Amino acid sequence: MNVPMIVMHLQAATGWSQAKLATHLGVSQPDVSRWKKGSEPKGHNMEALRQLAMEYGVLNKERERQAISIMGHIEAGGAVDGWTDQAPDESMEQIELPDTAAIASSMIANPVGFRVLGDSMYPRFRDGEILVVERYPRVGIETFIYIEAAIITVDGLRCIKRVMPGRRPGIYTLESVNPVFPPIADVAIRWASPVRFMILNVGL
Repeated sequence: MNVPMIVMHLQAATGWSQAKLATHLGVSQPDVSRWKKGSEPKGHNMEALRQLAMEYGVLNKERERQAISIMGHIEAGGAVDGWTDQAPDESMEQIELPDTAAIASSMIANPVGFRVLGDSMYPRFRDGEILVVERYPRVGIETFIYIEAAIITVDGLRCIKRVMPGRRPGIYTLESVNPVFPPIADVAIRWASPVRFMILNVGL
């Protein structure tokens, strides 16, 4: 486990001070302070921290495996393969994640990844990176205008683009970060999920 990240997310999830967290773990506040700076808990304290993190949703069995499903590729021209008509379904592969990425992915409901191929979104996203999104987003498209997202349009285009306002409600313009690729104007979106974070060049 990445102990400093676990402690940080536990405090965020519980609202506890270091002293209160220490009380729940049966250790001293200086112990928690050292863990937050990179020192590892000794003996049963590591297991106690792990159990508390699982209790508050900071760790779960999926995160402990430190793996995420890769659902498709983002091609150089912006097209994405490996998706169903509605949303990502069966994974193409699974990758193991670094500790911090595993923790971040566990804070997302149903996280899935897409591997970047090519330069349609360079320099924001580079070839070989994994973009992590929520498989079943719980917010409407209108809430992430100006944000990069995995998208399936009503016409079947599959891409990662920045969502911009269209000329009328319910219609959007999709922008690439790379200016070589022109915007796709006034499209209706069937499914979209914001890019939550990226992982650098995993599994290459």
